[in-house]
Amino acid sequence: MTNRPKVGIGVIIQNSEITILVCKRMGSYAPLFSIPGGYP
Repeated sequence: MTNRPKVGIGVIIQNSEITILVCKRMGSYAPLFSIPGGYP
């Protein structure tokens, strides 16, 4: 088995009023917030 790099994606969404979209985490990371993202 070979080691392969892991890919992750994160985005920052901002509107004209400088409001940034964040997500409330679930599971072991609750109740923290983070930027939206994920991995394939």
